[in-house]
Amino acid sequence: ATDKAVDVLAARGIDLGGHRSRALTAELVVDAELIVAMTRRHEAAVTAMVPEARSRTFLAGEVARIGSGVGPVGEGGTAAWVRAMDGARGGHFTTGRVADEVSDPYGESLESYVRCADRLDEFARTAAEDAFADEVRTWLEAHLGGANSDLRGRGGVGQEDVEPERLLEWECELATGGWLGLDYPVPLGGRDASLSEQVVFHQTYVEARAPGRIPNIGLTLLGPTLVAFGT
Repeated sequence: ATDKAVDVLAARGIDLGGHRSRALTAELVVDAELIVAMTRRHEAAVTAMVPEARSRTFLAGEVARIGSGVGPVGEGGTAAWVRAMDGARGGHFTTGRVADEVSDPYGESLESYVRCADRLDEFARTAAEDAFADEVRTWLEAHLGGANSDLRGRGGVGQEDVEPERLLEWECELATGGWLGLDYPVPLGGRDASLSEQVVFHQTYVEARAPGRIPNIGLTLLGPTLVAFGT
């Protein structure tokens, strides 16, 4: 790794000191289950070296964009996951999008390395947020059925047609799943969720037509104050 790459990632808490770059060879390509390229030029170089590897070669942005739609690696392992991604993009004759590329900073300024790291961070956040949305969606689907199926699309301001007791029971169910105080520390029953994760939760909650929430000043005002300043 270059000194600039080491320094930029060290500032982000990643130790790259032990990394050693290697020239790409046909043997490395043949042995790889997944090949991640930064640019379409890199992607083409891999295909020219080993044409059969095209179906296993993706741009960095493709891995985040398509992989999040395919879902996590399952029982079939990485190879099955890669095949699913290739199928989702339309097969091996489909080239990646310009928006999926990451400019190669090699030989460029330190600022170029910083921009590259920022771009990769964007892809990582997108994939993580999609995975978080899937977790929220799965939980809501499992808990908004049966006795709670009548709560969908009900409650909230101007729709006070649900007994407060029912909504309170729903709040308790959210609490058992760790969805009540999203940004609370895990030991206090929360998820220590980031701001973006909180936004994802509320968007997914609305999309699932989950019931309107009971206003809770204790949760949103008193609770955070105690977490920050209580002893």
